[in-house]
Amino acid sequence: MTYQIHDVSEKKIKLGYWLIVNKKKFKAALIILLLLWSVLTVGYGIYGFIAHFVELPKISQDIASMQSGTVDFETFQQKHAPESLKISEPTVIYTGNNRYDVFAQIENPNDDYAVNKIIYQFESGEFTTPTSTIFLFPRQKTFLMSLANFSNRRLSQMNLKIHTLKWQKIKLAANFPKLNFEVSKVDFHQGDSRSWATFSATNETIYNFREVQWQAILYSGQGIIGVNQIRLDDFVGGQTREITISWFERLPRISKVEVLPVVNLGDPGIIYDIPGQANPLIDF
Repeated sequence: MTYQIHDVSEKKIKLGYWLIVNKKKFKAALIILLLLWSVLTVGYGIYGFIAHFVELPKISQDIASMQSGTVDFETFQQKHAPESLKISEPTVIYTGNNRYDVFAQIENPNDDYAVNKIIYQFESGEFTTPTSTIFLFPRQKTFLMSLANFSNRRLSQMNLKIHTLKWQKIKLAANFPKLNFEVSKVDFHQGDSRSWATFSATNETIYNFREVQWQAILYSGQGIIGVNQIRLDDFVGGQTREITISWFERLPRISKVEVLPVVNLGDPGIIYDIPGQANPLIDF
C-alpha cells in the first residue's frame, strides 16, 4: 500500500521518530523527578515535625513570657487618669439666728479634663446640708457653697462629701463655648442691718445662658469673712446687667470683693436660642 503524507516536512518526521525512540527514557526521567520531589517534600515535613518537638520547650517558655508581659490596664489607666481636684478644708461662718454658711475652695488642675458634674454636700455628724451640683472647666478655680443652713447645734467644723464626680476629656474649643464675662464697678456697701456688694456684668459671648450663678467672696486682709451667691436668669449674649448681692448683717471692714461667675455647662439646656437671633457656630 502507498501512503501519501502531505504538509509534513522531513524535520518533523525526524523529531517524531526521535520522540518514539526515547519515550521510555522520558518516562524514566519523569519518575525520577517525581521521586526526588516526594523525597524533598516528605523530608522537609519530617524535618519540621522533628524541629517542632525539639523547639517545643522554648516555644512554651516564650508563650509564658508573653502572658506575663500583658498590658497592665490598671497601671495604664492610673497613669492617664486626670489629676485629683484641689479642695481646701471647709470653712464655717456663723451668720446669726442659728444660721451657717459653709464653703470650700476648689480647683481643677487639669489642662484637658473638665468636671462635667460634681454633686456634693457638707456634713457634721448627723447634720447635712442640701446637695449642690457644679461644673468645672480645666484650670478653673471657684467655691463650693452651702448658705443659710439652720442648726440648733453649734457647727464649728464641717466635712465635704462628694457623691458624684464625672470627668470629661475635652478639647476646650471643640467641646464647650468659651465663657467671657466682663465684671466692672465692683463696690461694697454697709448699712445699719444690711451689707451688700454691687457690680456690673456683661456677657461678651454670643450665647444666651439660661442661668448663671454669681459668687461674691468678701476678704478682710487675707482671710475670707463672708460668702454669698445669687442666680441670674436669662443672661443674653451682649447684655449688661447690674447685680446686687446682700448680707443681712453688719460685717467687719472689707478689704476686697471677689466676684466669680459659675455656669453649669454640663446641663445641655443651659444655652438657649432666641427666635430671629443668629445661632452660635460652636456645637457643644
